[in-house]
Amino acid sequence: MSSMKKLFPILGVIVLATGAVLLTVIRPQREFALPISLPTIQPTAAVVSTTPTASNSMDIVKTFLKNISEKKIAEAVAMMTTKVVPDDSTKQAWGVQYAAFKKLVVTSVEPSMPEEWSATGESYKVTMDVEMTPESASGPIPYYGYENGVNIRWITLDKEGGVWKVAGINTGP
Repeated sequence: MSSMKKLFPILGVIVLATGAVLLTVIRPQREFALPISLPTIQPTAAVVSTTPTASNSMDIVKTFLKNISEKKIAEAVAMMTTKVVPDDSTKQAWGVQYAAFKKLVVTSVEPSMPEEWSATGESYKVTMDVEMTPESASGPIPYYGYENGVNIRWITLDKEGGVWKVAGINTGP
């Protein structure tokens, strides 16, 4: 059962990334500010940690979502693990998806299944109020799987090079 819990987030990320890539390939007439140049972001002392702590890693989740909300798409994508964004085309796909949020307001972030946390992995339940752009309705997954209004997602964090990064965004734990 534990391996299934690990498999679902990975499959979810793959489905969303594939859909976003297909959207950019199938609909080239759409105008997005592409390519997105991704700056090198250096970890700060607040980001680097050797043991999981809710306040530190929870801040990563909040910052990640704040970047999306504030249209700092490149910064949000840079906060994802290399497993999730292994190449430029995948980064572009995630960028297109994040750009489709017209509004994203986080209403709560809470630890999810802390008994399963490790020194290199954690998850958080996030409740957010979103509004997607009208254009995202015609995406490969309409609205990229979000509905206008309240949405609940589970965000998984993994340590990569000693830094907490987003490893998955899922509809269940």
